[in-house]
Amino acid sequence: MAAGVFPYIAPYVRLVFWTYRNKNNITKRILWILGVREQINYWAAVNEQEKIIGTIGLYSNINDRHESVWMAYFCVDPGFRRQGIGRKLVEHAIEQARTIGVPYFRLYSSTLRNESASHSLYHEHGFRIVKTKHKLFYKLLYMQLDL
Repeated sequence: MAAGVFPYIAPYVRLVFWTYRNKNNITKRILWILGVREQINYWAAVNEQEKIIGTIGLYSNINDRHESVWMAYFCVDPGFRRQGIGRKLVEHAIEQARTIGVPYFRLYSSTLRNESASHSLYHEHGFRIVKTKHKLFYKLLYMQLDL
C-alpha cells in the first residue's frame, strides 16, 4: 500500500496498515495488545498516476484516549517533498482531530535526520515539544497541539 512512501517499511508498520485494511475482531485484539485503542482514520495523497505519495492518520492510545488523539504515519515520498503535500496532510489531520472532541492532538518524532525535517512544519501549525526522551544516538520528541 505505502511501500513508495515508506521504502524500508518495518514489519510493525505493515501490521498497522494491514489491521486498518482488515478490520475485524482479530485485528482489533492485535491493536489492543499493541496499546492502540482505535485507529480513527488514515488518508493518502496520490499523484496523477494514483501512486501514493503521502500518508497521515489518527489513532487513540491506551494511556490518554480520553484527552488526545495521535498523529500516525505522517510521511511524504522524498521525490514529492517541498511541494506543500505534507502541509495539506497535516492541516487535514488537524481539522479531523478537532472534530473528535478531545483537547489535544499529539505526535512523537525524533531528532533522526529522516524525521527532523518535519519539525518546522509541526511548529508552524502550533505543535510544541512537551516531553523529550534521550536515546543512545537521538532524542524522542513528544509534541502537542491544543485543539
